[in-house]
Amino acid sequence: MTFPFNPSLGTILVWAEITGPTGKRTIVALSLDTGASTTSINLDCPIRVGYDPTLFPANVAMTTGSGVINVPRFPVAELASLGQARCNFPVLAHTLPPTAVVEGLLGLDFLQGQLLTLDFVKGEITLTPATGPTP
Repeated sequence: MTFPFNPSLGTILVWAEITGPTGKRTIVALSLDTGASTTSINLDCPIRVGYDPTLFPANVAMTTGSGVINVPRFPVAELASLGQARCNFPVLAHTLPPTAVVEGLLGLDFLQGQLLTLDFVKGEITLTPATGPTP
């Protein structure tokens, strides 16, 4: 499947839908980040779909541009983006600055087992299941 993006922006903006334990869904803007090993979302997003942050499991270390911080890691009921859906998908949750234009990063963990093509001339993202063994 192919999806448009604006190559003139400073980020590759994609839309994602997060489903929580109550079945509530929210649409969020994420930055497609091939430099991020793990998908992360703003802490407010899981709250909107029924998660209670006081019940999040132990924190894990996350490296950011300003250093290492401890953030909760937990599975969301479903994360869907770019025509793909992942159930019980683990994400990192942390508070983003109010000036952030996105609500998180779609990382390499979401893209595993897929063939990703970024066409900066046409402004298109294509994500398709890979054929054959993955490395």
